[in-house]
Amino acid sequence: MAKTQAEITSWDVYPSYTDYVSMMYKFDSLYPNLCTTIVAGYSELGREILFVKISDNVHSQEAEPEVMFSSSMHGNELCGYVLMLRMIDSILTTYGTDPEITAMVDNMEIWINPLANPDGAYRISDSTVAGAIRGNSNFVDLNRNFPDPDEGDHPDGKSWQAETVAMMNIAEKQNWVISGNFHGGAEVINYPWDTWFTRHPDDLWYISVSRQYADSAQAYSPFGYMTLLNNGITNGWDWYPIFGGRQDYMNYFHGSREITIEISNTKLLNPALLPAHWEYNRVSLFDWLRQANYGISGIVTDSATGNPLAATVTVIGRDAASSRVFSDPDIGDYYRMLRPGTYSLQFYAEGYDTLLITAVSVSADSATVVNAELIPTFWLCGDIDNNGQFQGILELTFLVDFIFRGGPPPANELAADVDGSGGIANLLDLTYIVDYVFRGGPGPTCL
Repeated sequence: MAKTQAEITSWDVYPSYTDYVSMMYKFDSLYPNLCTTIVAGYSELGREILFVKISDNVHSQEAEPEVMFSSSMHGNELCGYVLMLRMIDSILTTYGTDPEITAMVDNMEIWINPLANPDGAYRISDSTVAGAIRGNSNFVDLNRNFPDPDEGDHPDGKSWQAETVAMMNIAEKQNWVISGNFHGGAEVINYPWDTWFTRHPDDLWYISVSRQYADSAQAYSPFGYMTLLNNGITNGWDWYPIFGGRQDYMNYFHGSREITIEISNTKLLNPALLPAHWEYNRVSLFDWLRQANYGISGIVTDSATGNPLAATVTVIGRDAASSRVFSDPDIGDYYRMLRPGTYSLQFYAEGYDTLLITAVSVSADSATVVNAELIPTFWLCGDIDNNGQFQGILELTFLVDFIFRGGPPPANELAADVDGSGGIANLLDLTYIVDYVFRGGPGPTCL
């Protein structure tokens, strides 16, 4: 354990919990224009679940990918804990001098959570990780405590723990497009699914990028490092199925692309070996985050107003099992990492006509920009007596008569038809209107 805060930056010690928290906030105070420290929530015993967010315009949102690393949700698997602190420090201290780091910070939002389970790590006291345990203070395995795509909300039969809720809440607020979750006890890259034998629709992409991580780690380490199973990578189900894991939760429910990075054979690694493990993984860590810049990206907007939209982006003929991605509702930007090829994209947002864009070409290690403007789907707005509701047979009679008369509607009453052409003149429109009358209420979008 570090005896002073200054000793932490030798990176060959474990910090006390107090020194860890101080360091996370010190990043914020030393680099206020590059980073901010965010409390995602609190552990069962009230310890802070902390993220550092790094960006060139850290206090504003930009059209750039949000990427995330998190470590040590198993409290006794702590190699990644120190490596993530060192990664934060490395990024902040080399920004402006290292061209590659500078480009990353200028073109993405980097979120890092070094310690997801402080109660497990500091089981005995805030001053030592000796006695660290896998679970949290309730002895719950947090990597079995998330909603599962196949087994439902509580696959472990336990209530969501405070640490789980904190991670779920911040995942709902952010749009992390790629992430990594650090564990220990093995040396292998684990990719989805953990809960299903069926392969993820992006299985070949996962294999490719996991292979890249492992190959790079092997190149910077002694022979034998990161070589477990398929020479350092594995499908989760093939290794051993788990239910309630965070990896599948992030991929299935949030459209992220998360892998589990088992970074050291020893869970509570001798701290003298921490600097070496940083060197083994340093290049792979940054290369993993850069994957967010490759594939297809763009901005989804309302064609009438130019405002950003929260849309679902699907690759036609490919996506299944929730492999679709989402655009950020605040900016409208989306990111779909794909292997080289030609694809068709579908953009869907409630209240808008679905848009199909075909023949989109993707090359290796490059970005193809595809922006999408969605046209509002106009419905009937108003009724005969202007009381805001279609309620009676008289109104239905008027509407049926109106359909066969054709448009345009009387002033200030029916403002548009279903397809926005200005006149209601066919059976399809009648079907929509009859359904609308008996449902009641205003339409989803009014012209």
